[in-house]
This record gives sequence, C-alpha cells and structure tokens, in this order.
Amino acid sequence: MNDERARGTAASWDREYAAGLWDHLDSMDEVSHYMVIAGYALYAPRAPSVLDVGCGHGRLLAILGRLGITSYHGVDLSQEALDRAAALGVPDASFEAADFTTWRPPRRYDVVIFNESLYYAPSPTDVMARTREWVVDDGMVVVSMWRHRDVGRIWRQLAGDPGFTIVAGTAVQRSRRQRWDVKALRPIVAG
Repeated sequence: MNDERARGTAASWDREYAAGLWDHLDSMDEVSHYMVIAGYALYAPRAPSVLDVGCGHGRLLAILGRLGITSYHGVDLSQEALDRAAALGVPDASFEAADFTTWRPPRRYDVVIFNESLYYAPSPTDVMARTREWVVDDGMVVVSMWRHRDVGRIWRQLAGDPGFTIVAGTAVQRSRRQRWDVKALRPIVAG
C-alpha cells in the first residue's frame, strides 16, 4: 500500500474508483454482508433516515433504497464515488464529500452506518464518541468491519464505550480468508 493510499486522500480514492478497483463490491460475493447491514438498519420502529459514513459508490444505498428508508445521506472522501452513487437515482438520497473524522452532520439520523470505514479513522473511539450526537435516542449504529488490521482492538473499545451498547452481532464469512463482523449498537440514554 503506498503512502498516499494509507492516508486515504480524496485523490487516491477518486483514482481507485475511476479505475474500477472497487467495482467488486457489486458482486454476488458481497450480498450476504450487505444484507446483514441492511437488516440491522431496518430493524427499527419506523422506516429510518440513514446516514452512511464512507458510503462509497452506493452499493448499500441501492439495497436500502428498495427496502423502505425515508431518507439517505451518504458521506465519502471520494467525489468520484459520490457521483456514481448519485447516478443511481434513489429518491430522497443526498451526498456530501467530507472527511468523517472531522465532519459534523446537519441533523440526527435513525440509523448511522459505518460500513468498512471506521477503521480508517485515526481514532475510531473519538469518532464513535461524536457519533452519539449523530443518532437519535432510539436509533441504531451499524458497524461492519472486515477482519484485517487490528479490528479486534476496535471491537473491544466499542464494547467498552459508555455511549453505546452492542445489541446484536453477526459474522459473515465468504471464504476462509474473507470474514466480516457486523454489529448493531444502541445509544445509551441517560435518565
């Protein structure tokens, strides 16, 4: 991995999306992973408003848009990816190019999704602390992480987060080397 890619610059992500390096996310191999995320996101008392942090080119949006959400806001560093997501034409979907490690949403959402994005943050715990302000009190945060890097450490930190409690978790395995952990977290409401 080159230094620019390791830093995750917008330019490096744009080049990768333009070159089709992330098109494999649209393959049948990814369906089970996305459906677990969608299932947790839609496990709500109402059709949810969704914030997708690190939304990429909109693969999850394409699924959620068919399953009954009220609105969707996707945030990603790559304008190339966002343009592709917007081209899907899903009603009530909006997009914003931003670095989620410093970005603040315009409002609160029923569901906040970190699909393969949280481990790109220099401090995932700092991002999660801020996320408490992004989700409504009876909402849900869905985190999906592919088993690589030091994701075990991140999961342990999330399990000890005083702002959330993990209410469900699923391991999705595509092959011996490809496994995701998807967890649903509810905000802890003081009172």
